[in-house]
Amino acid sequence: MFASRLTHFHISEHFKLLFSKPLSLRRVSELCDLDCGPHGHCVDNACDCLPGWSGELCNLKQCDPRCNEHGQCKNGTCLCVTGWNGKHCTMEGCPNSCSGHGQCRVSNDAQWECQCYNGWDGKDCSVLLEQNCSDGRDNDKGTAYNIIFYFFLY
Repeated sequence: MFASRLTHFHISEHFKLLFSKPLSLRRVSELCDLDCGPHGHCVDNACDCLPGWSGELCNLKQCDPRCNEHGQCKNGTCLCVTGWNGKHCTMEGCPNSCSGHGQCRVSNDAQWECQCYNGWDGKDCSVLLEQNCSDGRDNDKGTAYNIIFYFFLY
């Protein structure tokens, strides 16, 4: 009920006053020259940003804190360092650094992955492929030898 009787009154460019009819004048807040945009408000001539925003004028979108481990935040987007994938760079794209048997490269779908050297396979290039098919041993623990043997017998 008292609030309906309040009126804003600017006494100068630096002060906004509230006039309450009929009795008093009181200072409400100091005016601010900064435009903090839609993501903050001015307090003591500085922007106080809403959660998830930063910068002098609250115009920089922050990333999830998980980005800091394997990425760099660029205006709300986490850019992953070599070997890491995902929205927050938390998914290992080149496990075990490709086990020393491959290189960590960006794939056609913009994801980091191991590209194994000849003779190596697996997500981390740790599987030694069959080098000599006639030695009777299955060096890569695959099923190719078993399938060939099956068809040979039947």
